[in-house]
Amino acid sequence: MRALFAVALALVACQFTGCSRESQPSPSVTPSVTPAPQPAVTPAPAPAPPTASPVGVTVAPPPGAPEASVAELNRALELWIFQRNNPPKDLNDLVTAGYLKRLPSPPAGKRFVFDTRSMTVQVADK
Repeated sequence: MRALFAVALALVACQFTGCSRESQPSPSVTPSVTPAPQPAVTPAPAPAPPTASPVGVTVAPPPGAPEASVAELNRALELWIFQRNNPPKDLNDLVTAGYLKRLPSPPAGKRFVFDTRSMTVQVADK
């Protein structure tokens, strides 16, 4: 009976001491890792053009629109003033100095005027 008790006690002791050790793979054996297959990537569709501009973003008018002509004149005027530190005498000076190839045509019944207070080109009635 004592022998049976000693064997049972030895088994229980081995059980508890065996649980505290972690099994480690032998250094000569390295586990093989197979990379997971990559899913097929489909490119995202191009975003649709915005129907309205976000706040604070200026959208360029289509070429040939009166607003495009005013914007072109104002860009040339800003460059003139930046480079020369004074405004031109009239809008024809922008063409003469090479800032514009030619003056754009104003809308029917309108004309382009240079506002000396705001230093911008505006559209006015004839």
